[in-house]
Parts: sequence; structure tokens; C-alpha cells
Amino acid sequence: MLMQSAGVALPIDPLAHTGTGQRALADGRSDDMQGRLLIERVFAAEQRRNIARTMMLLRMYRVLTPEQRVMLAAIRVRPFAVHPP
Repeated sequence: MLMQSAGVALPIDPLAHTGTGQRALADGRSDDMQGRLLIERVFAAEQRRNIARTMMLLRMYRVLTPEQRVMLAAIRVRPFAVHPP
């Protein structure tokens, strides 16, 4: 899994900050309940991140002028440009 940060793809370990739980999963020492709890923590964090991002975008959109909203809509429908190597 990769995350974009300032144009650079960074590897993401969704269990990187779980400490002993991550090691237990990696070593195969955890039971289903431990695995489920760790997975639920990851999904809860993703949910909080997605809500925060959506709220940020909504706040940004609210401050745009009508002309800026039209320009933004035009940018969003533009196909990706292919750049030569």
C-alpha cells in the first residue's frame, strides 16, 4: 500500500504504530480476536481521516467565489495529461 505525500509515493504499514500487536500478527501468535481489534483500529483511523479530509474540502469549497467554482469544475473534468518521458 502506498501513500502520496508531496508527489512522492511512501510505503504504508497500516499496523506500524501498534507495537506488540503488530509483532504478534507478523509472528502468527495472535488469535482472531486480536487481529480483528487491530483491523478495527486501522479502519476507524481511516474513517476519521476520511471525515476530516471531506470536512476540509467542504470548508475550502465554501470560500470559493462562483467563478472559482466554475473553474474548479472545469479542472476536475479534464482528462489526465500524458507527459513524455
